[in-house]
Amino acid sequence: MQVAKAADAGIVETEGAEIRFTHPLYGSAIYAEASREHRHRVHRRLGEIVPDPEERARHLALAAEGPDPEIALALEEAAVIANRRGAPAAAAELCELAERLTPPKEDADVRRRRMAAADYRLLAGDYEMALSLLAPVASTAPPGPERAEALSRLGRALLLSDHYRRAVNVLAEALREEMIPPSTLSSIHSWQSSALAWTGNLASAEHHAEEALRLAELGDDTVVLVEALTALTSSRTWLGRSIPRELVDRALQLGDSIEPLSVSERPMRITRAREGQVLVHAYQLLLAGNLDEVRRICTSLLEEGTVRGDEDSVTELHASLGQTELLAGNWETALAHYQRMVVLTPERADWLGPRALVEACMGNIDAARADAAKALDGARGGGSAVGELLALSVLGFLDLSLGNAASANEHLGRAWHLHGSLGTGEPAMFPFVTDHAEALIELGQHTEAAEVTDWLEGRGRALDRPWALAVAARYRGLMAAADGDFQMAFASLDQALKEHERLPMPFELGRTLLVLGAIRRRAKQKRAAREALEEALSIFERLGAPLWAKKARAEVARIGGRRAVPGELTEAEARVAKLAAAGRTNREIADALFMSVRTVEGHLSRAYAKLGIRSRTELALYIDALEQESSNS
Repeated sequence: MQVAKAADAGIVETEGAEIRFTHPLYGSAIYAEASREHRHRVHRRLGEIVPDPEERARHLALAAEGPDPEIALALEEAAVIANRRGAPAAAAELCELAERLTPPKEDADVRRRRMAAADYRLLAGDYEMALSLLAPVASTAPPGPERAEALSRLGRALLLSDHYRRAVNVLAEALREEMIPPSTLSSIHSWQSSALAWTGNLASAEHHAEEALRLAELGDDTVVLVEALTALTSSRTWLGRSIPRELVDRALQLGDSIEPLSVSERPMRITRAREGQVLVHAYQLLLAGNLDEVRRICTSLLEEGTVRGDEDSVTELHASLGQTELLAGNWETALAHYQRMVVLTPERADWLGPRALVEACMGNIDAARADAAKALDGARGGGSAVGELLALSVLGFLDLSLGNAASANEHLGRAWHLHGSLGTGEPAMFPFVTDHAEALIELGQHTEAAEVTDWLEGRGRALDRPWALAVAARYRGLMAAADGDFQMAFASLDQALKEHERLPMPFELGRTLLVLGAIRRRAKQKRAAREALEEALSIFERLGAPLWAKKARAEVARIGGRRAVPGELTEAEARVAKLAAAGRTNREIADALFMSVRTVEGHLSRAYAKLGIRSRTELALYIDALEQESSNS
């Protein structure tokens, strides 16, 4: 009867057995006016009849008169279910409710549930809340294994939230606890390895990773073993060590074998273990220039992380995809990834460095400088030597792009000093090295530039890094030209262009062509200089790199003289024609030469007109005849 009256009054509406308020304020008002006892009775009854475990646990919690171990357990189990459906923030709230309803005398359960809640907060990207949950646990846990576990989790949360120096100290404290099980000890060493790497101590990072693996091998915990293998491959990647393929394959296979979450397992640790080694493998592919495979791997992981609501992983994957698209020349896409990353975790200043680099490439001078300055302050505050190096490199690149070599060298010189103190042996990890070499050459400091270039070339050869080999050859050519040795200069630039053929990085190709054009101009090769410079200009304009397009235009303006006459193929037209004659499609040619399909079509159309031919068959015959004639002469 009362329901019918409420329906007639427009307060509720019914559909079968379901009754709902026509406006949420009606329900709020009635709930607020109800007595505490009445609300508890309703929640208790709902907790008995609702089928959904999460909803049932919430109603039981709201009906509780005080601590209740059974309701606390129901809430903890509901948290696992919430996390499985991709709602780690809701899982954290349920765990926090469980902790509040745990009897105080069951202090171990209180601490365990707080740590679980912190895990869920980390998955949701709420780093500060995770830290606030973990700090009291670490300070109150009894000495020994439990305190070591609490300190380990606190150190991990500090690391993920960019407090690198504090993370190292907390993890070192955890290692000093006694009677720690090998699995816990291994995990602490793994996280300490990562923290030390970011603070700039790669040698110690490798040592901790090796110890983590030794301890992990003593047990049968797959998560711990994958953590250790990830730490080891990561530290050796940074150091530029040769990593056996079987080590990588073993880690990837073990990661795939980790079972989905259960009530008793560790959500944050499992997520990191399952993805960590895959991301390290993707990073190794990125360093080798295999951008398509990196994009495929990270896009797949991003989709999975989004479904499960794992904002911590999603943020990191946006960072990886941003770096991939930056190198591939898709700068708008890269910027979108970095923007999303900053939105998800606005408190993390280290994400501003990568965004600043894209902004610098795109000529957004003020935004790039502001982001880089904030990233630099954040890195120094958090003790991240790597973050400081990256921020300095952006400031140096920006000044170099603006034509201020002296100012650029101030930033890049400090970055180079930090780079040396890190001890990294991976040349493609910090691309600022090439900017440092260029600034030194512009300032006439060839001895210092040669040292940088020697390191770059040596490590590039040791690890077969096409990027390092291409840019090292580029600057060897620039230094040779400055010494008047044009034969050596052109030989070096030819070698650089050969390396570019296996390097899908158009901006770097544009910079090499800019150097080539400038050297040809100084060698009085006006037509060849114009061709190289116009191709560089075309790349910079297509990428949206106004500062570098300006450099290319300035070089073209210095040439003077006539443009190429009809009947003569420009260098760009010749390169397109040669690939077309070899049977490549326009799309394949565009991908190989970092041009748009429309640009390829334009070059082919002009080549056909100049050569008086009408088909690719005729073009192939012409190229064959030209090469035959060249070989006979």
